[in-house]
Amino acid sequence: MKKILALSLGALVVLVSASCRRKSASPEEKKPLPVTVTASMDGYQAKATDVSFEDGDAIGVFALDPFDRINVRGTVTGSSVTLATPFNWEKIEKAVFLGCYPYDAALKGVNLNFSVRTDQRSYEGYKASDIRSARTQASRGSTVNLVFRHRLSKLTVSAVCEDSADEVTAVTLGDLLVEATIDLAAPSVAAGSNRADIKAGKATSANGSTGFVAILVPQELTKLPLTVTMKDGRDLTFQPASPLKFEEGYAYMAEVTIPKAQTPAETPLTFTFSVTEWEDAAGGMTFTETGND
Repeated sequence: MKKILALSLGALVVLVSASCRRKSASPEEKKPLPVTVTASMDGYQAKATDVSFEDGDAIGVFALDPFDRINVRGTVTGSSVTLATPFNWEKIEKAVFLGCYPYDAALKGVNLNFSVRTDQRSYEGYKASDIRSARTQASRGSTVNLVFRHRLSKLTVSAVCEDSADEVTAVTLGDLLVEATIDLAAPSVAAGSNRADIKAGKATSANGSTGFVAILVPQELTKLPLTVTMKDGRDLTFQPASPLKFEEGYAYMAEVTIPKAQTPAETPLTFTFSVTEWEDAAGGMTFTETGND
């Protein structure tokens, strides 16, 4: 009987010891598990065709409840994001992450009040008017892949001159809504009420075509006075043949035909309007003017 009891106690000690070893965290388990982030652009087909961010671009990274990390600055290199203030998963198993571009140090929540530039003749003014955001859910230990989408609209104006000696020097888009509130968590865009004219930027794309481009707040319009300034000093104002609707994330093309100088003044000037691909400046657009944003 004493031998049996001694054996039983010995077995119990072995089981307790094994159990303790199982509960003790290994050195690997004790290491911090950092949150890693990547950033890329969505492929839109007819909506957008951006290849990537530019190296050095700054984005805001939001890790929602239970992290409660708001607007952590991240610097993009390729698709990798380096966080200015790294943080770890700790005991968190799953969370929603948001991204916002461009980075705004003053942003303290997920609602962004934003205005497009009224002068987009330079690349700087154009780029500063572009809002992109991302929303995703990630589990503990997995990479947070933020896939960004354009939240505003883009318009490219292509002009064809009936007289080959004519040249368009400027395009102005009249009476547009220029403010918006962007809910990064939804995500959604609500246009404000402030209106202004926007000067479009003259840019040449990678395929050699030249047009005038501007980023706009999504909105519906019954009229859009599109004023074309000619090298000879003429100003010609065009109107669309039907109401227009600029939708979030879409790019559009307006085509205008410039009549010869001797065309009667009462000739109605209209432009055609269509959906096209969104070619980002990072994809090969070269702006004629600089530093006037």
